[in-house]
Amino acid sequence: MDFIQILGLIIAVPLGLGIGFCVMQSWTSLVLAIINLIGFVRGKRERSYTALGFGTAIIQSIVFSGILFLINYLLQHTFLIYTYSKLGQILLFIFLGIQVIFMILQVPHKLRIFWLNANYDKSELFEMELRNSEKIII
Repeated sequence: MDFIQILGLIIAVPLGLGIGFCVMQSWTSLVLAIINLIGFVRGKRERSYTALGFGTAIIQSIVFSGILFLINYLLQHTFLIYTYSKLGQILLFIFLGIQVIFMILQVPHKLRIFWLNANYDKSELFEMELRNSEKIII
C-alpha cells in the first residue's frame, strides 16, 4: 500500500459517517417541510410558526443536499479519486450503514414531536403531556 491508498482509508471513515448523516438529514428535512405545510393548511397552530418551520426545513434540505453534491464532486474530480481502493470503498459503505441505522432509530420519535408541534395548539400539547405522565407508574 502506498501513501495515497492509506490516505483513502483514513478519509473513508469520516466520509461514510458524513454521507449517512447528510442523506438522513436531507430526507427528514423534506418530511418536516411536508409536516409543517400540513400544519399551515390545518391552521391549528400559528401560521407564522408553521411557515417558519417550513422555510427552515426547506433550507436545511437544500444545505445538506448541497453538501452531498460537494462530497460527490470532491470524490470524482479531485485527488480523492486516486485515494480509494476496494478496502476504502468497503469501509465507506460499512460506516455509511452504521450511520443510517443509528439515525433511523431516532427518526420516528423526532417526526412525532414535529408533527405534534406543527399540528396542535400549545394548550392541547400540555394536556397530552399530562395524560402521558399520568400513565407512568413509579
